[in-house]
Formats: sequence, C-alpha cells, structure tokens
Amino acid sequence: MEQYGIVTGTSTEYTNTDLDQLAKNDLQKDYVAVIKDFVKQELKQEISYLDTVDGTFNPRSVVVGTTQGDIYLIELQKWYNHNGIWAVSRYAQYKDQMAVPKKEAGN
Repeated sequence: MEQYGIVTGTSTEYTNTDLDQLAKNDLQKDYVAVIKDFVKQELKQEISYLDTVDGTFNPRSVVVGTTQGDIYLIELQKWYNHNGIWAVSRYAQYKDQMAVPKKEAGN
C-alpha cells in the first residue's frame, strides 16, 4: 500500500442494538460475505479482488480492488459476544499517487 495515497477514510461505531441486529444474519459470520455486501451496498461497486493484509485476524485488514479500478483497505472487527459476527469498523480509499494530480502553486 506504500505506493498509494489515501483519498478518503471513514470509521463506523456500532451500538449493542446494531450488533444484535447484525447477529441475526448468519452471513455476518463470513468476513468475505460481509465485505462483498459492504462494497455492493455501501460503496455501490463490485469486487475485482480481495486479499487479507499481513495475516491479520481481529481486527482483520483486507485490501479490496473494485471493477471500477478503486482500491480500498477495509478493516473488520469480529464480535465474539454477538454470535461471532464480522462487521466493517473502518475503511479507506486509496489511489495510485501518479493518478492524483499535484496541486499547482498558488492554489
């Protein structure tokens, strides 16, 4: 990820009620299913590839590339006390630094 520059970053906080609702869905136990749903529902994109970063487990960090060419680092938290579900805790969008225009002097 060193060759990329961060464009945006967002974190999410969950209440116990939120986690109880998520725990009703068995797909929340599969972090890949959680990522696929998050990318489709929240980011309005489709996944091209995904890869876990540095063998992380909890929280688990995953690099996701989309068919639109965007790259995200998504961090998931496993909630053992809520049926062992996974939930996205934060994410950041990255761009190739060569694709991000440099600011001109005086702007």
